[in-house]
Amino acid sequence: QIKILKRFAGLNTNEGLTCDDVWQSGEGHIEEVRMHLDDLNTAHYISLFQHTEDGEPLYKLTPEGRKYLVTHGLLKPPL
Repeated sequence: QIKILKRFAGLNTNEGLTCDDVWQSGEGHIEEVRMHLDDLNTAHYISLFQHTEDGEPLYKLTPEGRKYLVTHGLLKPPL
């Protein structure tokens, strides 16, 4: 889940990721990705903020998710 959560870091505030976006980056079976997104959403680390034109949920990082990444030293500074 941490690897997935880190994918949301650095996106603009009006951007998000769909389940397919995460899955296409090689994060396992699509159902595993859905499960992890559900868990991250339940934990309030990501949230649903809109749907794509195709009706797919679009998730973004929440302040709680950002705080988790920062306080656990999981973000690398840009080069």
